[in-house]
Amino acid sequence: MPSTTTVPEQPAHSTISLPSGQTVRIRSETALEVDEIPIIDFSAIWSDDVAVKKAIAERVREASHRIGFFCCQHPGIDPKYAAAAFEQGKRFCALPMEKKLEVDTARVPNEYVGYHKMEGYNRNKRKQQDLSEAFNWAYDPSHDPEAVDKSEPSISIWPSDFPGFKEEL
Repeated sequence: MPSTTTVPEQPAHSTISLPSGQTVRIRSETALEVDEIPIIDFSAIWSDDVAVKKAIAERVREASHRIGFFCCQHPGIDPKYAAAAFEQGKRFCALPMEKKLEVDTARVPNEYVGYHKMEGYNRNKRKQQDLSEAFNWAYDPSHDPEAVDKSEPSISIWPSDFPGFKEEL
């Protein structure tokens, strides 16, 4: 008796060239049909109304979970600071891997600060590692005019011999 074997269609792979010069091949086990990038208006985040803040947080949660990103509109941040942070991010991502690994997130156990390498973690426990490269830093009360205790140290780690990076961020 003849048999038939059905081979599932393999997902298409895409290649992205990042500003750092790194090339990434996208592999995903989940297809996602979206026809929009969520735009979230943050202008009311400074409201005293907790319900308003919770509504914005819920939109962020939903967009982050469903799509993985969103566009932040009216964040209440001077655009020059956003531009400076973006430029510093490009500078950092262009560093050689060994320099970035000096501030690898594994150096600060149980925290989410420092460098997160491409395919270095997996937030959603899927088969594929996340295709993102990031540098995260923590709250620093010494820069907060409303902080009660400015002596509390930040847990952030910063690359050595990289002038302007910490200051601009």
